[in-house]
Amino acid sequence: MNADASKPDRALLAQFELPAPGLLRMVLTDSAKGVVNIVEVNPTADGAYAGFLGAVEAASVSLPLQISCDFDHVEGRATARKTRIKAVLASACAVNSAKAS
Repeated sequence: MNADASKPDRALLAQFELPAPGLLRMVLTDSAKGVVNIVEVNPTADGAYAGFLGAVEAASVSLPLQISCDFDHVEGRATARKTRIKAVLASACAVNSAKAS
């Protein structure tokens, strides 16, 4: 354990960004290994969360997941990875929709 017991020694960080309209990118980083995957999808596509969730689960099912976004997103209280990723997609869709209008 590190000096700050509230933070785990190792975690997955999913950094979401909207580089272009209709494109959501996740850079998945393992704090011990560095970047482990980059996934890009259209956030409005059916089942768009599956690519992100698959990458996260393939990297580790046991490491805690931290999420950051370069757009407005409120994390909320959800703990399930699928629910948290779907919330990011909803936020991304809202941002894209606001930009389009």
